[in-house]
Amino acid sequence: MGPILKSLLIAALHVPLLTIQDAQSPPKASRLISIGETRFDFLYGVMLNSCMVVRTDGRFHLETRLQKLPNTFSTPHVYEATFDSFQMTRLQSLLGAQDLLNAPSFQLPRLPVTVPRFAVFQLERQKSDEMRTNGYVAWDERTGHETESPDASPPTLKQQWQQSRAALNPMESWFHEVQSLKWPEIKATDTGHCVD
Repeated sequence: MGPILKSLLIAALHVPLLTIQDAQSPPKASRLISIGETRFDFLYGVMLNSCMVVRTDGRFHLETRLQKLPNTFSTPHVYEATFDSFQMTRLQSLLGAQDLLNAPSFQLPRLPVTVPRFAVFQLERQKSDEMRTNGYVAWDERTGHETESPDASPPTLKQQWQQSRAALNPMESWFHEVQSLKWPEIKATDTGHCVD
């Protein structure tokens, strides 16, 4: 893995899911969830990244980015809107699913990750008095090597990722559905609500 790919990977996997600051508007409703998804395909030199923050009043901020190597920049698209009561009811229902409530906390794989294609999906939400992050790492195990990450991850961690992937599947499908809808796009310079 070249130095550019390695630095991109390290940056993408160590980015905090969110930091929300907006000095131009009144205090916002509290954050309900944040979702982050990153897909790497080093065979084709593509990295896709999407993240979303949803507030308790239904307002949301969605960012999608596409980067094609050897470019060192990504193309951002930023959307903001408000979910109607139907979408918020759907979201609350998904968040209340027992499998998701019981899903283990997310742990990243050891870096560097050496497989040519992999995906990371994370959901951060309030659980009791703390923020809880669930997520998984997925890859084609036929392309990895047992002494390198993520294949070298402990079996218990791999099981946690599998359990989390199953629990997060409905949320991931909802997230993809939301991304496929037409939303008002705002200036691409108004990014950074999902990453520092």
